[in-house]
Amino acid sequence: ELLMEDKPDSVLTILSSLKNIINSDEKTRVRYNMIKIEAEDKCYISHSSDSIILNIVNYLNQHGSPIQRMKAYYLLGRVYSDMQLTGESINAYKNSLNIECDDNTETYAIRSRANNWIAQTLMFQNMYEDAYKYFVKSYHFAKLSHNATIKIYVLRDIGRCLVSLNKVNKGLYYFKKSSLLALKSQNKRIYDA
Repeated sequence: ELLMEDKPDSVLTILSSLKNIINSDEKTRVRYNMIKIEAEDKCYISHSSDSIILNIVNYLNQHGSPIQRMKAYYLLGRVYSDMQLTGESINAYKNSLNIECDDNTETYAIRSRANNWIAQTLMFQNMYEDAYKYFVKSYHFAKLSHNATIKIYVLRDIGRCLVSLNKVNKGLYYFKKSSLLALKSQNKRIYDA
């Protein structure tokens, strides 16, 4: 889990080396599958089925902590986004956002990403005004998460949305802010994106 943010491909390599996971107890299999889905998502591996994540959500609704449920619903949203099930993905992200738990940098990151994906989904439906509101919420939580990568992408996405709203100068301001933060973080991969 510590490698997830910067090296999800390494996470997948480690997970694939675990041979006896099938013989583990249900709690271990759920954790394994949840980490795998998250790593695949971060590596841009599309999901074509919701069966595994639905099992995870069902298990964690009965046995999981609030943060586990929040993350599971977020990942359900990501799977539904891959499957191009727009309404289901937005509902899953909103379910994630509606889970009450003690907030910390991890929950703020999930809240930021869930809001961002709702905004992305709305933007692809040409609902730019509604998308902008979710991007603003996403940026609020991104700042609280203290995660530079999340902030960089959200600032870029706010810029895209504003340009789509014909607010080009304001959009350019957010693009510049995003690129300056990317340079400051010394992550060329993000800067080039």
